[in-house]
Amino acid sequence: MSITLISVYKWPLHGIPFSIKDIIYAKDIRCTAGSKILSEFIPKADATCIKKIKEAGAILLGTKNLNEFASGITGVNPFYGNTKNPWNISRISGGSSGGSGVAVSTVLAWIS
Repeated sequence: MSITLISVYKWPLHGIPFSIKDIIYAKDIRCTAGSKILSEFIPKADATCIKKIKEAGAILLGTKNLNEFASGITGVNPFYGNTKNPWNISRISGGSSGGSGVAVSTVLAWIS
């Protein structure tokens, strides 16, 4: 009797979930950069980094909150809400990359 093993592994990042900061273009996904003036902007193409990570097999979960135009250290966003530190809500989440910190520290996304 012969047994054939079938590999489901296809690419270096096959099936790995990732999320992106809401300032990086992902095709057909609203990109606000945390700003009210970009609230309806939807890119027509992926940024090069998104294209490459998708080609490597990773799965885009969505975008993460940030300070408006990624300028700030508090995680405060008056338009889309503040990014909360999941381990202690009385502390900041890490500024403009607070959403990324939260996603990785809570294992919502392996790559952020």
